[in-house]
Amino acid sequence: MKVYYISGLQVSGSKILDKVRRLYQEVQGKGIDYLVLCGDTGISMDTTESFISSLVQYFQDRIDTKVRFLPGGSDFYPSGKVTDKGHYFRYVMGRYMNHPNCLITHPVLQRYVHIFGFFTWYDYSLYTGKPISLKKITNKSFLGIPIVHDTDYFTNKDDYLLGM
Repeated sequence: MKVYYISGLQVSGSKILDKVRRLYQEVQGKGIDYLVLCGDTGISMDTTESFISSLVQYFQDRIDTKVRFLPGGSDFYPSGKVTDKGHYFRYVMGRYMNHPNCLITHPVLQRYVHIFGFFTWYDYSLYTGKPISLKKITNKSFLGIPIVHDTDYFTNKDDYLLGM
């Protein structure tokens, strides 16, 4: 199985068809079974959904390459003003989770190959509970991560500030 991964396209509304055609030219004739968009596909939820729909339709009519995606941070950006970020985030996440090409809820399961995804971006401004100290949030046991004697996970202020 051949899989083509790409991320960070940041497609805008006026460039959707151009990007669709360029990706088609990139994969056609190469025996690619799956094109996987790995986040930051569009500049908003609307452009991301429009791009994925256009891409699926364009490929479906021409080649056997199937399209799958994972949402990234910019794929959640609104096209207009949002008054309730938490509600909007859950709304967009629900739309993506119900999308038939989303790898989070519709993984590719072949005999020897599995392609699946997780959504890992998080906007800390959505948190509305009791404030958590930096010391506590960087404690691995608080996050449910098994404690291993290393420094690769949630260990310093930079990780916290980057939302990791």
